[in-house]
Amino acid sequence: MSEAAEEKSPGQSKLWDFINSGFGLWLLSTIAVSGGAFAFQQWRDYVDETTAEETNLTRLEYEVASRVSQYLGWFEAHLLVETKQGTKVVHAFAPDTTREDILMSLEVFADLPRQQNPRILEVFPEFRDRSLISILAELVMFEGKEPYGKTMRFLLEDEHTRVPEPLEYAAFRKHLSDAILLQGLEGFGLPFTNCFEC
Repeated sequence: MSEAAEEKSPGQSKLWDFINSGFGLWLLSTIAVSGGAFAFQQWRDYVDETTAEETNLTRLEYEVASRVSQYLGWFEAHLLVETKQGTKVVHAFAPDTTREDILMSLEVFADLPRQQNPRILEVFPEFRDRSLISILAELVMFEGKEPYGKTMRFLLEDEHTRVPEPLEYAAFRKHLSDAILLQGLEGFGLPFTNCFEC
């Protein structure tokens, strides 16, 4: 190869000299550090946002599970009777339980906590002024949480759909369990979310 071919063009030589100068090295290191800091901040913001979203989602789901658990505890204590068939415990509606009793009890989910009987309490203070239906509506907006829409629709449905005639506990229990996603709520370890032997 000839020496002329190996020589750098004047433009390349000036660029290389600038890069190797004190100012050039300072400029390049500043760009590298600033770029790295920006990338790190972007990543940190993403992690913080994701963590905050996951925490909010967990709190919403726990609030739902807690309110359902409180309702079912009241429901079992006030509207059901328990009998034994051999070693198995069986639940049925108490003889004086009416369809209107059940429908009125379900209205608690449309009200704010602490407003009526059964007296449902919020778990987290930020949900004190939120009905269960509004919490379910927020949950539905999270990816993969569409099934909560089924619960919301059940609570908003016509009374004939929510509590079908004739009033029979086994059928109502299955309908309630499916609509309020009780099997999914069992994972929170709260009492009564087993839906009375569902």
